[in-house]
Amino acid sequence: MSKLVSGQPDGEGVHVAPDPRLVSAIGSGHKLETAVADILDNSIEFDAKNVLVRFLIDEESVKGLMIIDDGTGMNEADIDKAMKYGGQDRYESGSLGHFGVGLKASAMSQGDEMSVFSKRRGYVAQGRWMSRESVDAADPLVKSYRLDEVQSYFDEVSTDFDLEHGTIVVITRPRNFVSDGDPEEVQSWLSSSIDKLDRHLGGIHHRVLEAGRTAIQIDQYDIEYEESGSALGISPRNPFAHERSRAEGFPTTYVGSIDGHDFEFQVDIWPSSGTREDNFVIGVNNSDDGQGFYIYRSNRLLQAGGWNELIGPSVERRFIRIALEVDDILEGYVRMNPEKNGIEFTGPFRQALKKARSRDGRLGFDDILLASATTQSVAKSRTRQEKLIVKPESGLDRRIVDAMSEQIGFDDEHSPVRIVWERLTPARVFEVLPSERKLILNNFYHDDLTKLGKSGKPAGSKQAPLITTLIYLLARQDLERTVEGAKWRSEQDAIQRVMVEAIYAQREWELRMGLSADGPAGSKNVQ
Repeated sequence: MSKLVSGQPDGEGVHVAPDPRLVSAIGSGHKLETAVADILDNSIEFDAKNVLVRFLIDEESVKGLMIIDDGTGMNEADIDKAMKYGGQDRYESGSLGHFGVGLKASAMSQGDEMSVFSKRRGYVAQGRWMSRESVDAADPLVKSYRLDEVQSYFDEVSTDFDLEHGTIVVITRPRNFVSDGDPEEVQSWLSSSIDKLDRHLGGIHHRVLEAGRTAIQIDQYDIEYEESGSALGISPRNPFAHERSRAEGFPTTYVGSIDGHDFEFQVDIWPSSGTREDNFVIGVNNSDDGQGFYIYRSNRLLQAGGWNELIGPSVERRFIRIALEVDDILEGYVRMNPEKNGIEFTGPFRQALKKARSRDGRLGFDDILLASATTQSVAKSRTRQEKLIVKPESGLDRRIVDAMSEQIGFDDEHSPVRIVWERLTPARVFEVLPSERKLILNNFYHDDLTKLGKSGKPAGSKQAPLITTLIYLLARQDLERTVEGAKWRSEQDAIQRVMVEAIYAQREWELRMGLSADGPAGSKNVQ
């Protein structure tokens, strides 16, 4: 169904000139996941019950992206206004669109061409096309598809929901999608991109998803075979969904006032035991550890953590979550950029936040900081009571090291350990050298541990992260030793004999399963 990669329609087209300053900055702050989230805002505002994000692929590259919804759709006047920069005359209360560039900025940040097909109940279906070239020239050219082309396009699109009305946004000539001709690279990029979309959309639209208002899915459509794979349903990732905090008085509602207008925000303190929950940090912009403000508008999360220059981040504040809903009153004090990923508080609003108190008047802003610091103290006490681990100085990906620090904690009493690959006797899979602060992985078993085989691919210094981490955790107590006695060496020898047996058992299993192309499993006569 190569027709899904829409081309330029016939006809002269109509020039819709914007302010050139607006065009020069279009979409510059977007990543794939933020661009898709922005387009989904339109779907949700048009009351879509279903939204499908679809990658258009062939074996060698990703050709484009579609966002398909069953919302109310647009008639001719609506779609012409949607294609115009700054094209909305006014915005309804609670609307997410405030600049008139959202659809164009999002689509053009990801591809050099965009098509929009839409049909509204009782109206003739419409289709429009725009290219990046005309946008960069500050003279956007919008072309219209023939009515029969639009209806044909709707007929070509297959979904598991009804498309009697709705909108399809198609992004082609992608700017940053993988296109190197390597099927493995294509699938690797798709897997990574879908994972980012899953996490981002699940966080940004968690309220809509939890309410059952809109279902969001992602799939891949193979252009050559004209079929799509199984769709991934996006699950909500609510940053406030956790066991009740033990911090006294929380969660609670605070009330502030600015220029004679009252406003509210909800304050929550995560429990110290909750840092391992998947939604403790939902990974949506601004903040690495999730502390600070979660800013919403019309149930859409605009910012997930960050202090907006009110105060600075610190480890003592990492359990604070503040939900702030931006309504018409707060619009003048909470400023949002066109990509909806940058929020600024005005000076007077920051002062109003610091003066706010809990609804019963008992708690001020400083009490929020105190409650989080107390929770952090409990978390540190729990960590001290648990068995710590020696810090790996090299040989592991930074994400793994950070996870060890967060989930286990490092023992400052012992020097860090280097993880290296060196040639050892075949009798050892790895070697622990506490006195040298070194863990050696045996290059003799390199292919068995990395599974690179004879691919010829360079492994790098941080190869086989899963196996390396497992071996490091297995040796965690050995790395703390100061004396390498005979009994300990005997125990190490026994562990190595078991590990070598496991290596050869793995080889034999791979042969039985037809997974190995390297011939016989080999001899186990190692000394």
